Amino acid sequence: MSSVSLPKIPKDHWFEEYVAAYKQLGGLFVEQNPVKTEEGVQVMELDVITTNYANKLPELGLIEVKSGDWGFPDIFKIRGWMDYINIPKGGLVVSKPGGNTEQYRKVMERLGIEFTSISSTEEFEEEYGEQIGDKDGAEKDFEIWRYSNWAARNLIK
Repeated sequence: MSSVSLPKIPKDHWFEEYVAAYKQLGGLFVEQNPVKTEEGVQVMELDVITTNYANKLPELGLIEVKSGDWGFPDIFKIRGWMDYINIPKGGLVVSKPGGNTEQYRKVMERLGIEFTSISSTEEFEEEYGEQIGDKDGAEKDFEIWRYSNWAARNLIK
């Protein structure tokens, strides 16, 4: 029998699954890598769409996840996607802070994009900890979501 282990500090699609797992653990419905097509042409592929059903009306959110380089083009791309598909909440989660982080933050604030920069699992747990709360078994639940996301992506492939 073979075993699977996921990277402790994830990159690429594993980082997307990592972010999605925290959002799922926080009680949000998550769609990973949804594709928008029009007239048979792929217009965009997003990283994560979240839906919060806790309120009277569902709240949608769009999250772009970057484990590598990123900058202003990514920020404006997110705002464009938000407008194009009419999603009011947008976010950018990065694993490497950019060289111009303060300027990026100012622009994202004006555009209504939430910014999260996390370079270690400890930082991530600290950033998303309040969403999860002190749930018993949260760490195990998180790992289950991570593996579920990984398995789903591989099955779809």
